[in-house]
Amino acid sequence: MLLRATLLGPGADREAGSRSFRLPYLGVWGPLGVSVVVLTLDLLEGDVVQYVGLLVAMPFFAAALVGPRATAVVGLTVLAMGFGFGFLQDDGQPGPVWSSLPQLVRLAFVAAATAGGVAVSSIRLRREDRLRSLSSVAAAAQMAIMRPVEPQVGPVRCAVRYSSAAEEAQVGGDLVEVLDTPFGVRAIVGDVRGKGLDAVRMAAQVLGSFREQAFVAPDLGEVAMALDASVRRLAAQEDFVTVLLLQVRRDGSLRVLSCGHPAPLLVPHPDDGVALGVQVLETEPHHPPLGLLAETPGDLGWRLGTGDRLIAVTDGMLEARREGRFFDASAALRRSLDGRSLEQGMDTLLGRLAGFVHGHLTDDVAVLGIEFVGRHRSSGPGRQDGAAERTARSAGQPG
Repeated sequence: MLLRATLLGPGADREAGSRSFRLPYLGVWGPLGVSVVVLTLDLLEGDVVQYVGLLVAMPFFAAALVGPRATAVVGLTVLAMGFGFGFLQDDGQPGPVWSSLPQLVRLAFVAAATAGGVAVSSIRLRREDRLRSLSSVAAAAQMAIMRPVEPQVGPVRCAVRYSSAAEEAQVGGDLVEVLDTPFGVRAIVGDVRGKGLDAVRMAAQVLGSFREQAFVAPDLGEVAMALDASVRRLAAQEDFVTVLLLQVRRDGSLRVLSCGHPAPLLVPHPDDGVALGVQVLETEPHHPPLGLLAETPGDLGWRLGTGDRLIAVTDGMLEARREGRFFDASAALRRSLDGRSLEQGMDTLLGRLAGFVHGHLTDDVAVLGIEFVGRHRSSGPGRQDGAAERTARSAGQPG
């Protein structure tokens, strides 16, 4: 998530900009157009029905959409229109209608509404400026928590996409980080139980601990135990964090440790132009989430070939549903990455998700994509050398 617009695609920002571009025109020409209709009806109906009193609402209409100057222009224009239409009416009394007491009272109300609309517009703009200022501070804090990941870290290319289910938020309870450490590239993808500020606070705690421990802990099990201790210090009763820890070395060796988190998806590089499909790297034995660990968990090993891609997601994607039907992440991933770069594939994947849920997420979504580029292909991913490594490590032998 680094980008709210990421989920909805690049067109989301353009659409928002288009709406903001149209609002000033609607705020000015809308009230003026309605005023013309009102005065025309008033002229046609004569004394039967009086519509001119509706003009009082026009300055407030403008105040909701435009600034105080434009609101004043709209109000004064409407006032002038009402004044001018008084010359065209005939109520059987000598002199123009605009000089009659009822008409003067109506015009006085329009003038008062104009002054009120200008005041309302000024207050609204001040509040919007304050909100923008607070939003910029919040965005800076969010960026400090969820730092952008470099497009290439060590032997892997990286692409991170994050979208918060909270309106206007860029980060939430999901977390992603990728670091180049002395032990290889280490990455974390996690999901904090709960939502709101407490989830953001916990995500920041876990990320801070990971950024420290990733450089000093010799294996992923010790990293997990350090993170577990960090979660316990902050968590309330029954709070926990699911995480997936990854380690990739330059020789293509991959270590995976899951603490209650969904298994990563492997998309092997196509051999001779034939796609191998999507494989789920099962992370058995399953370990409890952070905050509930009782002993040091073990990791599992595979081996990556050049061009192999590994995708880790959070529950927000796997549990997305529409009309009782869940989003098929594996099928969407296969179609999204076919013939596309990693970055393009991630954008396409989240675009498919947005289309599936019609842009309405019920949970945060984080996606980490990595592509191994550090060595020549040999026998490919998950082959016998990788399987042997996996068996040895899971049995507690050094890897």
